Amino acid sequence: MYVGVIASTVGYNLKYAHEPKGGDLRPVVTPYLKYKLNKRFSAQVGISYDNYKFDVEQIYVESPEKLVYLRDFNHTRGVAMPITVNYTLLYPFRKLELYGTAMLTPIFSTSRAEKSERADGITTVTYKAKTSGINTYLTVGIGFGYPLSNRFDIYGNYYRYNRNFNNKLRPRDEYPYPGSLAIGINYRLK
Repeated sequence: MYVGVIASTVGYNLKYAHEPKGGDLRPVVTPYLKYKLNKRFSAQVGISYDNYKFDVEQIYVESPEKLVYLRDFNHTRGVAMPITVNYTLLYPFRKLELYGTAMLTPIFSTSRAEKSERADGITTVTYKAKTSGINTYLTVGIGFGYPLSNRFDIYGNYYRYNRNFNNKLRPRDEYPYPGSLAIGINYRLK
């Protein structure tokens, strides 16, 4: 049994069944418990929280005397519980471990979105919604691990695919990255 922590760049673009607008979560640090089933298989479960705000205001020049201020606001909170399975493919150098990794991440979240326009001191709300739901992501990649001592080991992962079941596992066009990175450390309890 291991305890550990992982720092990751994996981002989640959330979709809700009843609303066209979703939200974003980017939990950076996730503590977890890991169990090695045998020399090749390991499983881990973690929990993380994120509170992400997006607030942008743009100015639209309707005429030289008339400016229109457009505001787009989104506030999303969520708890993610990644369940990960690693399968060791090979040990290219005695201690260096190369493995495939797959992660199933249910996310329980709530989002509040609002769009408004302000002109001549009058603010008009054009869109306002508060919604919540569950998103489940499938993330797949490769990784490497290296033992530092009998108790500590470090690892790095490259996640190539990150797909949302609410989006029918289609590629996520909203994010510019082709993949995500993660680094972590494990401590063996016994």
